[in-house]
Amino acid sequence: MMYDSESASGIAEKQQIALDSPSRRIESDLRRRVETAQWLPGQALPSRRDLARDYGVDLRTVQKAISGLLSDGTLRADGPRGTFVAMASPVSPVSSAQSTVVADRKVLKIGVIWKGALEESETEDRNLFTPLIISVERALSARNAMSRPLDLSDPSMSGLSAAEGVAMLDKQGVDGIISVIDRAPRELALLVDTASARRIPLVHAAGEISRLPRLCVYYSNTEAGFQTASNLISRGCASLFFFSAFRARWVDDRLRGVFEAAQAYELTSAAVGQSIGVADIYSLLDSPTSRATLQKLTYEAAKGVLKQGLPAEGIVASNDLNAYGFMQAASEMGFTAGKDYAIIGVDDSPKSAMLGLSTLRTPLETMGREAVGMLFREIEQPGLAMRTCLPSDLISRGSTMTFEGSLAPRS
Repeated sequence: MMYDSESASGIAEKQQIALDSPSRRIESDLRRRVETAQWLPGQALPSRRDLARDYGVDLRTVQKAISGLLSDGTLRADGPRGTFVAMASPVSPVSSAQSTVVADRKVLKIGVIWKGALEESETEDRNLFTPLIISVERALSARNAMSRPLDLSDPSMSGLSAAEGVAMLDKQGVDGIISVIDRAPRELALLVDTASARRIPLVHAAGEISRLPRLCVYYSNTEAGFQTASNLISRGCASLFFFSAFRARWVDDRLRGVFEAAQAYELTSAAVGQSIGVADIYSLLDSPTSRATLQKLTYEAAKGVLKQGLPAEGIVASNDLNAYGFMQAASEMGFTAGKDYAIIGVDDSPKSAMLGLSTLRTPLETMGREAVGMLFREIEQPGLAMRTCLPSDLISRGSTMTFEGSLAPRS
């Protein structure tokens, strides 16, 4: 009996030790953060390294704590993108009638609304977000849902606004909408405030201004500027120049990221220059000759910048189109990208690979899949607040790879 009593006591002690282990305590705290909505569904967790530092443990302990939450579905891992909250706690309960509708309907109808440039091109996508739209439709098909596409730039739409487009989809009886509208904040605000948008589950998927709605998947333009500038500095560029032939909210955000990188690397203010045109990009995109107009605009603006020679060793173009114009003007003046200067764009448009332009590839395909998943969670459990910011990937090509600046490359 004494043996049995001691054995039971030993087992209880071991169980208590297990409960008090660092990994179990961390797992419990992480679960508490999710259940109390400190971390919302779809939100990315801090990195394993950051969590280990915050809790004062090693990486193995953090990984062990997270494994338990992954196994029970509280968290979900998405490869190199990181770990996300997957457990959805609805803010408002789902009515029995709505639950029955969602459960009984075999095919959901999902509206997909976007607005591209009016002019098509053989070398460029008509709409920058075409890969995102394709990804959305693939993800919908995989879920046995039907897509109802609506391109507001189509001539048959006759200048229909985003809010009017949502109302049109509402009349068609869609069960939810994914909006790929990356325009002025005012336009998004008007869209969200419509009766249709308040009634139908709606997810925005685009650039940084998409943080405005309650449900959104976006990438950070500020982070894009920081990434491109940091890469140029690490390759030995002692000076930077931000170039854009037109103005937009996202252009200002990317410029902010450039200045943040310069400050982080302790470049002086004199080592960072800029040239931003006054033309409104969206007015140009809405014209029937937008592509040709933009190409000429970026080229002429670059010629003006280059009158006194190269403005800096590293050029951050606000997007790939601006990089094309700068490279063309610089080439005519005898400067070679990747040799005399380094340059990076943003978007990874098809032409970038042909020109050897280093660029930042935005996570459009992943955004499409994430937006569909977010929309279906909202349809099943209305009232959630989900905002997911996805990282972009830097694609290094000849315009930076062979550059040797006045400074040795920094680690």
